[in-house]
Amino acid sequence: MLKEVATGILIFAAIAYVGFWSIRHKIFW
Repeated sequence: MLKEVATGILIFAAIAYVGFWSIRHKIFW
């Protein structure tokens, strides 16, 4: 169960990271 939770957190973090840079790129570019 711990592995599933860690995987979910990693996926969420990756999506949030990409989304953050995408939004920042749109704002500052």
